[in-house]
Amino acid sequence: MARLILLSVLLAATTAPRLLAQDARTPIETDRPDFTEASSVVGYGRIQIEAGWTYTRSREDGAPGEHSWPELLARIGLTQAVELRLGLGAVSTTPLTGERFTALEDLYVGTKIALGEQRGAVPQLAMMVQATIPTGDDRLSNDRVLPGVALLAGWATSGSWSYATAVQVNRVGSRGVEVAPSVAVGLQFTPALKAYGEWFAFLPAGTAGSVAAEHYLNGGVALGLGPDLQLDARVGAGIGDASDRVFFGLGASIRR
Repeated sequence: MARLILLSVLLAATTAPRLLAQDARTPIETDRPDFTEASSVVGYGRIQIEAGWTYTRSREDGAPGEHSWPELLARIGLTQAVELRLGLGAVSTTPLTGERFTALEDLYVGTKIALGEQRGAVPQLAMMVQATIPTGDDRLSNDRVLPGVALLAGWATSGSWSYATAVQVNRVGSRGVEVAPSVAVGLQFTPALKAYGEWFAFLPAGTAGSVAAEHYLNGGVALGLGPDLQLDARVGAGIGDASDRVFFGLGASIRR
């Protein structure tokens, strides 16, 4: 995994002049509030902080809701084509047989690497190499490093619509793998206000035992308050008995 990260960074650094990062003169582009990560990177010397809160209600009878925050993601531009990504979150929940507790989740570390600009029907492309590090509370930690990779694609149009898709492949447990595809459609109502609709899923592959697939639909809005500040809101629902019943959240992002 370390060799893959190093090779990807070196490749992106040598091709940076031809690759697309966020332009400081254009509105901030974030990885939230949708599940599909943006195919752009923040650009050399830029720092972007994204954070939020989500409430999730499962389908288990009698199960209380779960709160997660601050959903912190720091995106730091190492080159025009490569960004460092650091994420940290906490969860407040109540097990069916216990008392409510609040605890930190495992640390997220990754890099996003721009692969190419959009050229006609060929989308803007990026990849992520990522992992969670077992730094969280014993009740939430995975107790091991769990690596993953993702391929991201985005299409802008001459009108108000935009499209994005992504596929993540992440290690879960000691041997299992989880594939997480997603498709999102965006609509720019005004220069400051945009909305999106999205489908995403978690598909087990090679996991021990009977782990069911989870599918979700969600939508939301994002409001820009100047080029470097954005507020967002989202709401979604699970499809099928294996998925959580409903979730909603709020967030904010700032770029420097």
